[in-house]
Amino acid sequence: MKIRDVFAAMPDSVIPYLSKNNCLDMIDFAEMNMKAEVTNKFDEKCEMVSLTNKHLKIKLADDVVVEMRIRKTDQCLPDSSSYVVDVLTTYGHAPQLSMLSMYSSSWNVIKKPHLLNGYVKQLVGKNQYTTDKEWRIIEDAKNRIFVVGNLVEDENAILLQPSINGLTKEEKQMIEGKVELMKLKINL
Repeated sequence: MKIRDVFAAMPDSVIPYLSKNNCLDMIDFAEMNMKAEVTNKFDEKCEMVSLTNKHLKIKLADDVVVEMRIRKTDQCLPDSSSYVVDVLTTYGHAPQLSMLSMYSSSWNVIKKPHLLNGYVKQLVGKNQYTTDKEWRIIEDAKNRIFVVGNLVEDENAILLQPSINGLTKEEKQMIEGKVELMKLKINL
């Protein structure tokens, strides 16, 4: 099963910006090595940035990117599908945040969209030179750090990293100087 086929069958409710014809046009343009750009339902430009057998990436707007990847699952899903479609939507510029949802290849919801912020503590580590007072300020700032993800094309995984763009200039300087910002790969 290829992501192009699943994307072509995607209901409009998954990405309301795009009509079925928009999706089909993007696939055709990408496969002909043309710029895969279409005008969406709101008269804005959307572009399929990449398309492989298992992964695609679409820039819906300046501040909205959608990634989809198909993966085989070992268990039979309730609708008898044996493939899962991971849909990662990243919003914003500063700050930026990602939401992950999962569907069967028949587009039945497996997991509703959810923020990835539960991983902030694993992505922001204390530096040995941080005082207790600085750490309290950093802990408060962590509530405004979002997690941004990217689907790993060739693996059933997502790569997570913190987005500190929502912090003040002073908080950013303290975070960047006093804290280790890490990346984390999670298997899906």
